[in-house]
Order: sequence, then C-alpha cells, then structure tokens
Amino acid sequence: MAYIDWKEIYETGLEIIDHQHKNLIEYLNELHYAQNNVADEYFVNESIQKLEDYTRYHFTTVENLYEKHGYSVDDNHFIKQDYFFEQIEILKENIEKNNLLSSLRTIAFLKHWTINHILAIEHELAFSFKAKVNSNTDCLTV
Repeated sequence: MAYIDWKEIYETGLEIIDHQHKNLIEYLNELHYAQNNVADEYFVNESIQKLEDYTRYHFTTVENLYEKHGYSVDDNHFIKQDYFFEQIEILKENIEKNNLLSSLRTIAFLKHWTINHILAIEHELAFSFKAKVNSNTDCLTV
C-alpha cells in the first residue's frame, strides 16, 4: 500500500500540473518506502535528492506559468517553498544521524505540506488559469 494514494480531489484540471503532482507523490512514496524498508543509506539519500530536484522543477514550472500569464507571486509563496526545502535539509541531517523517528516525522510533514500545497495553492492557480482559458486557448503552455 502506498504512503499517499492519488485521489481525484487532488486534480487541478491542468494536465501539466496534475502530472507533476502525481510524480511528486510518487517520489514521496518512494522516500517513505526507502526510509521504512531499505537499510541502504544510498537509496534513501537518492530518494531525497529526487524529491528535492523534482520539487524545484515543479515550482519553476508553476512560477513560469505565473509569469507568462501575468500573475504575481508574493513573498509568502516563496517563504513557504523555502520552508519545504528547509525540511528537506533537516531530513538529510536526521538520516545522517540515524534519527529514524525524526526522519519519519519530517517525511510526514512533507506529505502534509505537499497535499496542502496541492489543495490550496495549486487549486487556486488552476481556478485562475481556467477562467483565463475561456478567453485564450494558448493559456496553459509553459
């Protein structure tokens, strides 16, 4: 059983964003599995790195969509993103110290942060873009 199952409620209706969200959830599932079931520190660290790299890619995609379509991104948006990456660094430190409980707590935080990000921030973005689609069919290209 997956740590996080994709649910219809996560869908934004923006294909590129939904695809990336599914990948983010898959990377979180892989990380959770690695931390709980694999004694190989390399696999755990590789899972963290994939999640971190893909999250940066996703955030860049969203920021490019914002910029291309004239939406402003406030500082609070970036502060929340920075906090996510701070938690990734904490996770790396906990794994290096073999602090399993703290690692699992941080993974749980990343799970909840990601789901909240999808349901709040990304759904709001999708709503705005869908309204714009009605007047511009080229809206959703990056």
